[in-house]
Amino acid sequence: MLHSSTILLLLTGLALSVVSQEDTDTNNCPQNGVPGIPGVPGLHGHKGDQGVAGPTGLAGTTGLAGPTGPPGSPGPPGPPGPSQSKPGTTYVRWGKSSCRSISGTQLVYDGIAASSHREHVGSGANHLCLVKNPQYAAYTPGKQGYAQLTPMEYQDGTAVNNHNAPCAVCETARNKVLMIPGTTTCPSGWTREYYGYIMTQRKDIHKKSEFICVDGQPDSLPGSAAHTLIAGELFRVEAVCDIIPCPPYNDYKEITCAVCTK
Repeated sequence: MLHSSTILLLLTGLALSVVSQEDTDTNNCPQNGVPGIPGVPGLHGHKGDQGVAGPTGLAGTTGLAGPTGPPGSPGPPGPPGPSQSKPGTTYVRWGKSSCRSISGTQLVYDGIAASSHREHVGSGANHLCLVKNPQYAAYTPGKQGYAQLTPMEYQDGTAVNNHNAPCAVCETARNKVLMIPGTTTCPSGWTREYYGYIMTQRKDIHKKSEFICVDGQPDSLPGSAAHTLIAGELFRVEAVCDIIPCPPYNDYKEITCAVCTK
């Protein structure tokens, strides 16, 4: 029969042998196992909260011009242009210093009716409406024997006989002007500016003169009552029945006239 102390020693040795064998087995095995296959993706997480706005960026460069757009609709009519762009014309009212007060007609200037020296066979044949205050440019002092201008005197037996005739240059907005001899009225659609008598130089003077329409109620220039022998003269005109048909003309009646515009 074994002693108790002997049995204790045997058990202790057996325990140490077992522990030593376990350590040996552990050192002989690999440290990590074989990797497994990847797992399936996980589910999406919840949407996060909106972040704060970032700072404003720098301005970009100007882009290229776009294509031309379609034409716009017409605008409203513009205001009328200046009056000088409107059509119109002028005429001389012989025997008056003013224009008639009718729509569209106004005075440009008033002046002195003049023509060439009555005794000169040369010079001009037409009549002029001289301004009352002349302006001179370059000139030669003294008389040069040039053509001469004189006033025009009425020789009609009326209250203005021997008086000098005035004249007025009138502007009208109408662009046509016509002097019609032999009548005191204007055709339909025309405006009568004035009417009067056809007048010109006396028939026995050795110079020609144009026919003009002198107002039927003529005025005279102040201080011009004295007769001047060299002045141009204004006589009324009569028809010659041997050539012009009478009737309707009559060689004992003075020829009238009308100045008309349209």
